[in-house]
Amino acid sequence: MTGLDQGDNELSASRQDGFPAGTLSSFIITETGKIQGVFSNGSSRDLGQIRMARFANNSGLEQIGDNMFAAGVNSGLPIQGDPGGNGIGQITAGAVELSNTDIGQNLIELILASTQYRGGARVITAVQQLLDELLALRR
Repeated sequence: MTGLDQGDNELSASRQDGFPAGTLSSFIITETGKIQGVFSNGSSRDLGQIRMARFANNSGLEQIGDNMFAAGVNSGLPIQGDPGGNGIGQITAGAVELSNTDIGQNLIELILASTQYRGGARVITAVQQLLDELLALRR
């Protein structure tokens, strides 16, 4: 599949593989760092490869954003490669990084769930007591 940077969105297929035309519906990142696109027609293709780097002195990196760093004067030269090679770290597919979670929001949701559970349990208890009273009146 090829495309050019133009005003119109045009793609041309270099060969036909038997699948009907499809659009990119989702993507996954594998543990080897490959980005695989899943298309609406059921096919999947490799879209890219994640490259990683390690530095001799991690504390020499300069923080340029919330969780973004750049090579600094004391960090040393980057050693680049694919995940898992040359002593470079691994990728854990499907994991959520701690800095990407909102602990405050998760705590609020936990408190709400607990309150809703207690409220539901009280309703069930009240209904049970009401049914017991009705049965007692009938006797």
